[in-house]
Amino acid sequence: MTIYRRTIGFQVQIDGQVIPDAISATCSFSMDDPVAKAEVVCRTYPSWAENNKSLVIAMGATPGVGPIIRFSGVMRAPTFTAQTGRKVTITGLGELNKAAEYINTEDIQGFGGLLPGDLLGHSGPNDPLTFQGSGTAGQIITAVLLKVGCRFNASDILDTGRLYPWAIPDHFIWQAGTPSDWNNMDQIYQDAGQSALDYIQSFNRIEAEYQEDVDPVTKVVTNPRGGFYKIGESLGGQIFCIRVGGRPRSQVDTSVVGLNTVPHVFVEGVNITDGRMTRGYPIANTVLVKGNDQAFGDGPEFYYLHNSNPLMGDVRYNDPQPPNSPMIDHSTVNPDPLTSLETDRHNKALRGLHGASDYATAQQGMDCETVAKARMLEVNRVPVTGSITTVEDWKLGIAQTCLVAGAYDPATGNSQPGRMNTNEKLWVTALSIECADQNGAPVFKQTLTLIGGGWPDDMPVGA
Repeated sequence: MTIYRRTIGFQVQIDGQVIPDAISATCSFSMDDPVAKAEVVCRTYPSWAENNKSLVIAMGATPGVGPIIRFSGVMRAPTFTAQTGRKVTITGLGELNKAAEYINTEDIQGFGGLLPGDLLGHSGPNDPLTFQGSGTAGQIITAVLLKVGCRFNASDILDTGRLYPWAIPDHFIWQAGTPSDWNNMDQIYQDAGQSALDYIQSFNRIEAEYQEDVDPVTKVVTNPRGGFYKIGESLGGQIFCIRVGGRPRSQVDTSVVGLNTVPHVFVEGVNITDGRMTRGYPIANTVLVKGNDQAFGDGPEFYYLHNSNPLMGDVRYNDPQPPNSPMIDHSTVNPDPLTSLETDRHNKALRGLHGASDYATAQQGMDCETVAKARMLEVNRVPVTGSITTVEDWKLGIAQTCLVAGAYDPATGNSQPGRMNTNEKLWVTALSIECADQNGAPVFKQTLTLIGGGWPDDMPVGA
């Protein structure tokens, strides 16, 4: 048996100064709550520490990626305890918290807030597409992050390429709490403004992509794939917006440890110290997405989608939380620009198949069809969920893809399920990293919350 010795360490800095008596540090990241969190326990309260001062946590193990920066943000809310061994707990909030706390109060044109064109700096009657200016979700989100002072790389903010707003700006306003009444020029604040993070997430609820393979003869659909673009914060305050949805299809992510590239493969009895996985039941097999009501007298834009699955059969189980939004302008994908979107739109919303190229070329606003089909990938599947704890010091982050298995052969890449009955790729939806001194011994561990599942690529959508 080979014994590997490793060195574990961490360092906590507040306002650039090292805390000399830190006992433990924990960093946590989540797709559901995109603001990174941290907690530091120290024996005494640093005399220079104060709310809103910078907080940086570096920790890790060698062999491993070592004590790299895992958290970068600000300190908040120190808590003091009077136990036998006195301790102070300091909370940290990540870079994206600037967007969570920034409330819009600007209403330049009297619309009740800021238009995308106001943010992008090209509003006005000369805009070639719409009079108030349009942009992709990534461009709008980038403008918001810049406005609130977040540090980020523009290359990390991705989107579908759809343009917003397409025609009517009302539902794309970053609300300021002022009335949107052209007859009232004395604008006063009537409600609280909208936070920057909430405004960004309003795009995340509709920014969807979907592709499928359609047999030209039988019209049978296979290999459905897609998802929604979500904003998040990962190690060191990295802000990103990427597509997450359906089941993971990308390659397993890796970390560079020393001179080696290590795939993120977690194996029972090898590098999983604790774990639990659940193979759940599908949420629904029917999705009805409603969009903007364009006041034609026949209700909002919509798309109805019903599939079957081996567990629910053809009995209709409705999506309990459909991603409805007035920011969705159209019922269906419309690959033919010569065909009016308003012509028999209710009929088109109940029929029709599209190839991947149709979804890729759509540009003017979002449609209920794309959103419904992307949502179907999340609800019409056997969800594989759970968590694992590992002592591996790999550079992990949320929205990464990993493999959890019972056995794994690194030479061939072959894997087998184990006692957790899992042998598939999974998304990392939440991550907790802890470094602590336990009974005089340093401990480093990472806990991953995971989700995956979905039908095989060759299974027809209606099967």
